[in-house]
Amino acid sequence: MKIKIAFGVLAVATMLVAGLFTRTALADYPPPNGSVEFGVANTTAGPGTAVAVTLIVLDAAGNPVANAACTMSITAQPGSGASVVQHSAETDADGAITGTLDVGDSLGSVVVTAVCPVGPDSSDVLSASGTVVVAGAVGAALPPASLPSTGMGLATDDAGTWFAQLAIALAAAGAVLLAFGAVKRTA
Repeated sequence: MKIKIAFGVLAVATMLVAGLFTRTALADYPPPNGSVEFGVANTTAGPGTAVAVTLIVLDAAGNPVANAACTMSITAQPGSGASVVQHSAETDADGAITGTLDVGDSLGSVVVTAVCPVGPDSSDVLSASGTVVVAGAVGAALPPASLPSTGMGLATDDAGTWFAQLAIALAAAGAVLLAFGAVKRTA
């Protein structure tokens, strides 16, 4: 039994180590059916003011998507007074929906996120976010700003992937050595 387990672990470790010396390209499959671009007229606003927001939905070829039912909502705010109103429920012929963000009275970052089901059967959901920093009087401390979301996943560079594969390979090699009794486990 130990030999079967050790052989399986050895096979997995060999595959992982082989992956260390190859370069791989990571991609989303199937490719996304489009994109959502979210924009704010001003990235900084005073308390109690309103900011124009715009959402544009594009298909995979970069063409505007008309009649996409999208929603805009507040996903983060420093207090509880921010609100967003979108001026239509669906995108127009240019793939756009406009709206107004009331930033509220609390100082900090207000994040608005747009969510749009797209694709032939509306099964794909795309999203994007925009941030407005509500600033007080001159010299008032501002919270740290954040970058808006692109709606895409995180990318991993080869160095991070290589390091993760190395750690897994070393753990698998240790398991093989334990299985064959080359290393004694201590409590």
